[in-house]
Amino acid sequence: MVMSYVDVLELRLTSQARALLALLERADRAALTRCPPSGKWSALEHFAHVTRVHEPLVARLNRILYEESPLLSAYRAEADPEWPQWQQMPLDALLAEFPKQREAVGNLLRGLSDDDLRQRTGSHPLYGVMTMADWFEFFLVHEAHHIYVMMRRARGAD
Repeated sequence: MVMSYVDVLELRLTSQARALLALLERADRAALTRCPPSGKWSALEHFAHVTRVHEPLVARLNRILYEESPLLSAYRAEADPEWPQWQQMPLDALLAEFPKQREAVGNLLRGLSDDDLRQRTGSHPLYGVMTMADWFEFFLVHEAHHIYVMMRRARGAD
């Protein structure tokens, strides 16, 4: 049986979320809040960011779905007026919020066709014209990068 691209993306959304939650479950809670000597984000702040970016993704994808190739701005946590609130959230609050945010992305995805994924586009200021499929790929790769950094930070590797 050949899977649709929607099914492939849903599987990736699900498996990557499970991997992220398993990483957090195994991590020492004190290690999650420790900032590296560079002063960059702690693992917990990376998790806050990963959780937060779901909402802007849904907004972008809805624009792509209902507008003709919209120009979308790059998301920057530092420019997000809601980021400071998310950055201060404790682990338990983020663990409660993450599945809700993930479900919103999954619900949107399940409402799409493979044609939507391939034909609907939005323009990113750096990456140019991207299909909805590209936006999902971008989201997953971006999240995977943060999971990698979280793993390093939780283990004190940087």
